[in-house]
Amino acid sequence: MGIWSGFKGVTGDLWRGFRAPFAGFRYMIDNPGTLKYALPPAPIIAALLVGMFYLTWTHSDDLLTWAWAMPEGDAWSTRWLLVPLWYVAWGLVTLATTALGLIAVAIASIPLAGPFMELLSEKVEKLETGFEAPFSFTVMARNILVSLTHATALGLVGATVAITGLALGLIPVVGPVLAMIISLTIAPMLIGLNPFDYPMTIRLWPFRDKVAFVRQNLTLFYGFALCAYLMLYIPLVNLLLLPACVIGATRLLIELQGEGRADFRDRRVEVLQKRGKLAEPEPAPASTSASAEPVAAAQEAPQEVAAEVTAQEGAP
Repeated sequence: MGIWSGFKGVTGDLWRGFRAPFAGFRYMIDNPGTLKYALPPAPIIAALLVGMFYLTWTHSDDLLTWAWAMPEGDAWSTRWLLVPLWYVAWGLVTLATTALGLIAVAIASIPLAGPFMELLSEKVEKLETGFEAPFSFTVMARNILVSLTHATALGLVGATVAITGLALGLIPVVGPVLAMIISLTIAPMLIGLNPFDYPMTIRLWPFRDKVAFVRQNLTLFYGFALCAYLMLYIPLVNLLLLPACVIGATRLLIELQGEGRADFRDRRVEVLQKRGKLAEPEPAPASTSASAEPVAAAQEAPQEVAAEVTAQEGAP
């Protein structure tokens, strides 16, 4: 029973994360007010993706040929073994370079689309919870800088992973398999952090809290990241990928906070309260707790008296 419930929990989290970007698309349709933040970055992302895919698909064979020239000859081993292996290697090298390109696009989109995505995340938060943080240009500029710093750090990690996968893909037979494993595990995780970074950054979470959140919700996050990674390959859909994923990530984060699975401080509220841009919550009236004690004592007194009478009656 324990193993089965654990399996259901893992698969449930995986599916819950995987369908979140699709739910983000639906949310945009149901709430047209989000489109004014979601649509402006689409041309920017489109230009970046077109350039990335063009460079990837036109130069992957050159990159592979630099390390392993396409086998030539009429020998049986060449035609039926080495040539097919070369094409497999080409496909996996293309996947590895595409993963590297997607990471580069994710980093480049932050200073260009970041302000729109932060406003979109705040809009969704207002619709879902009713909370609306007062606008602060200083806070927004700080968030863009933090997002860019964190994304650059993750991008360096992603570049290292992609280059490692690329190098492994050049190894005959075993290398392409290892490169595919990397492209379907680590690469999606790095891509998935980009849309999740916006709702986490507007809460002023430090980098350690972001990593802790991913570690605590690893299966759910991987489902989300895998869906985002695969959707990047769908024409036209990928133009609205980032806004849909930001909406899905924001709603997931709000739900997980309500479930106690993302119990990290919202430093944004603390900063705004210190600057006087957000009213501090009113403390509970002191009379409430003070008056509760006599009432509780009065309720307990008859029980204590009854216990004493019973004890006296039972005494010899």
